[in-house]
Amino acid sequence: MIIHIDLFVNSMDEMLQFYVEKLGMRIVDDQIVSGELVRFVSDKQYNSYRVVLLKASVMGTMLELIEYLGEDKKYVDRSATGTTLTVLVPSLDEEVTRLRKKGLEPLSSVFSVSFPVVGDSRLIFYEDPERNKIELLEMIEK
Repeated sequence: MIIHIDLFVNSMDEMLQFYVEKLGMRIVDDQIVSGELVRFVSDKQYNSYRVVLLKASVMGTMLELIEYLGEDKKYVDRSATGTTLTVLVPSLDEEVTRLRKKGLEPLSSVFSVSFPVVGDSRLIFYEDPERNKIELLEMIEK
């Protein structure tokens, strides 16, 4: 089981406004971490970072937003990595309508995908403020 997905961010405030206020996730924990762990993760470029754990539902994987702290903070560029977070929704159409009311427009049209074991699904993509892809996926029951 995946416990969380890490996203290194440039603006924690902007990302929290998107994930909490618009997508409806809830904050599980919010803390500053300092020391060897941060130096290891940042290849000795930083001594501390802020970590905010988010959950979309009671069960399932968490999203971990990480922002390096310090005056000489470098821009985190993920354009080459193609980070995508997939969120299961009960109704794709209802979720698209809800997000439109919050001022969010999809990045793509709706796609249909069929897998022999997992089954059929419909999905659509959005982008967060730092251009990470958000995939909303609805499973289609036969």
